[in-house]
Amino acid sequence: MFRDIQATLAKLGSARTALGKFDEGLFDLRESLKISQSVLGRDHRTVAQILCHIGCLYFEAGELFSAQSTFEDALEIYREAFQVESDRDACMAQLTETLCNIGSIQNRRKNFSGAIESFKEALYLQRGILGHDHPRVIATLDNLAYSFSKSKLYNQALTCYKEMLNAQI
Repeated sequence: MFRDIQATLAKLGSARTALGKFDEGLFDLRESLKISQSVLGRDHRTVAQILCHIGCLYFEAGELFSAQSTFEDALEIYREAFQVESDRDACMAQLTETLCNIGSIQNRRKNFSGAIESFKEALYLQRGILGHDHPRVIATLDNLAYSFSKSKLYNQALTCYKEMLNAQI
């Protein structure tokens, strides 16, 4: 029963966020988080998923520092959960998505060197589970190239764009 309540609260929070009702959405997501943490413990993949929803809410509300901090908490949990997770590929996919979210926030905050590190790690892991021509890998290459360009590392950006082109062909 707790999973039903927790899942419904998470969905309600996400829906309210989509409607721009950030305070109500945050309340629902925090309630879902409390239930999940009390039943599953802090280092469970479900807890990380809810934290990612909260991170997205903060991002939508323009709270970039809170968003990044929340995604970093989720990333730490995914790293721990990966060690014991039965569906390791799904956990790794969520971990790489979280890294990309952190990189996107760092780009918005003009912390391009931090974004480069986040996207590089995500790319390395994505290639290991998805291959070189998967759409997520291509999107990460695009974000990485943007970060390189903003850092005036044009040769690295060019390399990323060439890799994107090869993957698309």
